[in-house]
Amino acid sequence: MIFTFENKQFIKSDLKTVWNYFSNPKHINALTPPEMHFKTLTENLPTQIHKDQVITYWVSPLFQIPMKWKTKIISVENEKSFIDIQIKGPYKKWHHLHTFEKIKDGILMTDLITYELPFGYLGNLVHRILVKEKIEELFEFRTKQIQKHFENE
Repeated sequence: MIFTFENKQFIKSDLKTVWNYFSNPKHINALTPPEMHFKTLTENLPTQIHKDQVITYWVSPLFQIPMKWKTKIISVENEKSFIDIQIKGPYKKWHHLHTFEKIKDGILMTDLITYELPFGYLGNLVHRILVKEKIEELFEFRTKQIQKHFENE
């Protein structure tokens, strides 16, 4: 079964500042809860993502079990959007669209994730019991971190 998750957040800032922050792959560590033990393994990351860029991480999404997560940037529209997909990791499929829209007094940032778990019916059960809640918690944490960061700008 394919699942979707959407998160929208208003950021009181200008488009260039918001884009420069989110398109810098070095900032993802600060946006991930500490209990996930997230660590970027790819060295010498540029300060801006680009199409076909591959980034590898260590992450412990469930039960403190570490695993490699490899993502690829498949699309970048400067100051508008980018898409990352999972090449290797805990999901059968992971497609994450990030969009940035200038609105009155700031930016509306939207994350739209389409994902699928492995193991068929068992994966769907684990989604209902655990994974859905973990994704929601991740974005609650991320929302707070983003709010703090841009309040201090």
